[in-house]
Parts: sequence; structure tokens; C-alpha cells
Amino acid sequence: MDSYRRSLRMGAAVILCALGLRLGSMGLAQKMSALLQNPDILSFLIYLETGRHVRFSPSLEETSNFAGESPPPVVEVFQQLPAFLPEDAEAVAVYNQSGLEPDLSGLIGKPLDWDLTLQEPTVLIIHTHATESYTKHGENYTESSDFRTLDEHYNMISIGDRVAEILSSHGISVLHDRDLHDYPSYNGSYASSREAIAEYLRRYPGIQLVLDLHRDASGDLNNQFRPVVQVDGQATAQMMLVMGTDASGQSHPDWQENLSLGLKLHVTLEQQARIVRDYGVLLEREAAQPVGNQFVSNLASNVEAIRAIGCEHFILATDSGQVSTPCWQDTLTDSLTYYLRAGFTPEQMHRMTVENPAKMVGISKGTAAK
Repeated sequence: MDSYRRSLRMGAAVILCALGLRLGSMGLAQKMSALLQNPDILSFLIYLETGRHVRFSPSLEETSNFAGESPPPVVEVFQQLPAFLPEDAEAVAVYNQSGLEPDLSGLIGKPLDWDLTLQEPTVLIIHTHATESYTKHGENYTESSDFRTLDEHYNMISIGDRVAEILSSHGISVLHDRDLHDYPSYNGSYASSREAIAEYLRRYPGIQLVLDLHRDASGDLNNQFRPVVQVDGQATAQMMLVMGTDASGQSHPDWQENLSLGLKLHVTLEQQARIVRDYGVLLEREAAQPVGNQFVSNLASNVEAIRAIGCEHFILATDSGQVSTPCWQDTLTDSLTYYLRAGFTPEQMHRMTVENPAKMVGISKGTAAK
């Protein structure tokens, strides 16, 4: 068995041991026993921890080093997209104004048929209303009109840059259209973005996903709503996925494909939050990871995950200090600086770097040096 497979097996064992110790102390061992025998659950836990999709299988045809000893089970790595079950529809909320009645359970259970990790661009990010901005909180920028600006540091272009950064850190080739389709003519914005999308699809036929990122503007005649929730003491923006249909009579043959993807994204976010909160799981997030000959940063995606789920569920590490990676002290310093600049408090950083690791290995709070 090669070192790569051994590493994955060890990673799986560490995750399961951590779960066992944690749950055993809470009297939930029997409750979790059946759960952890489910290979789909094991694969999902490893996906949360490592970002890899794995399948547990019977031992492959390998020769044991010891006579009469059965070869151990292996974790076989393969390129497989996450699987979803029809009952996952119970975890999502859909506000349907179309008058149509799509089969949500069927759409969630429909397999994904794509690969976003190809060499050619597979994702296009565009902004029909690129000049949309947010209420000022001390920022100094010029508005072109109410809640709009041409300053790319404060309009939707900056949001697209962040999403592109996160996707790229996971090996996804992204195109980010930075044109202001709603300026100078707001009324022609959708026609402009439609033409741009058609041209991108013509030039880059490998594009499989188009994201049109907006700033929400919900409200009534007198008030502008602020769709923000508190996650671990931090203000976090809510997200709404808008899917068009063909109910208006316009041709939109693939609208259910779009809805299927949106439902899967919603379920994935709910699953991650539920499994760590219901079972007390601690997730380790590495500052970076070796990918080929590069040491690729995970910092942007780490920030998003921690904000979404809460710092009480995370342990921060570096994955540095190997022969082919930077010195771990340097990576630790750089990553902690990044997290602080992203808005996490020193108390939150202490929890993820000292308190949570101490809790995992059974060291009392008073023993962990601050």
C-alpha cells in the first residue's frame, strides 16, 4: 500500500478516534455506533475535514507482509461528486412564486454531472448590477447613486473577486467579468449581461456554471431590510439563491437543473452546520495544502467556513514544516495575521488555537497556557 493511501487511512482513523473520544465522554457512543457504520457518513466526515471525496471498500488485491494476515481495508480515492438523498429536501426552505410545483426531492437526489477542476475555465462570475454597494460604516467612497458606486473596492466586483479567490484556491478555473453592465444605463443591464454571457460561452465552451452575484435590496416602502444574522458573535450576511423558471412563457429549458444545484448547495451548508452542532465535532482547518509542486492557501475558504459554522467548532493548523513546505512558524504567523485582519478577535483566535485543541485531547482549560 502506497504512502498516499496510508495517509488517507490514518486521517480517517484520527477523525473517527476524535469523534469516539468526544462522544464517548458525552454518553452518546451507542447513538453514534450505527451512524459511523454508514460509509456515506464516514465519507462525508472525511470530506468536511480534508476536502476529499473517498469511498470505503473491501481490501484490494494486495499482498500482506505477514503470512496468514488478511490485508487491511483501504480507502480508495476517486473523483466523485457528493451524493444527496431525496429526504434531504426536508432541510431546505423554498419560496416559490412561479406557480409551478417542482419535485424538490427528485431534484436533490439527481446526481451532479460535472467536473469544475478542468484546466479550461469552468466557472463564470458576472454582475448584472455591478455597481450595487452597501450601507456605509465608515468607508470613504463616492456613490454614483443611492447604495451604488463605481468604486470596485466597494461594489459587487469586490464580492466577485472574493468568490473567485475561494474557488481558485480549490483548483477551479474561474473567469470574472468586471464590466459595469448597469452603468450608465440601469434599464439595459440585463440585456448587456446576457450578451456578455453568450459571448463567454461561445469563447469558453467548457464553462459549466455561471454565477450572477447581486446585493439584495429587499424592503418595503419605508424600510430597507438588512439580511444579517449573528454567527458566533459576528454579523454574517444571509444568502439567497434566485432561480428563474419558464412560467412566464419565455424559453428556459434548463431551469430545473439550476434549481437542483441550488438545492444541493443549500443542503450542503445545512449538513455542515448540523453535524458539528449536533455531535460536537471539531473541524481542523489547515492554512494551506500541498497541491502538486505548490503550497496552495486555504485561508479564504477557511474564513468563510468559520464564519458560517462558528469558531467553537474549529481547530486552526498550518500543514507546514515538511521538507517541501515552508517553516511552520512562518505559516502560523502569516495565517494568524490573515485571520485577525479578516475580523476575528484575539479571543476567537485563542479558542481555535489553544482552547479547542486542549479540549479535544482532554487538557483542562487551566492547563492550556494563554
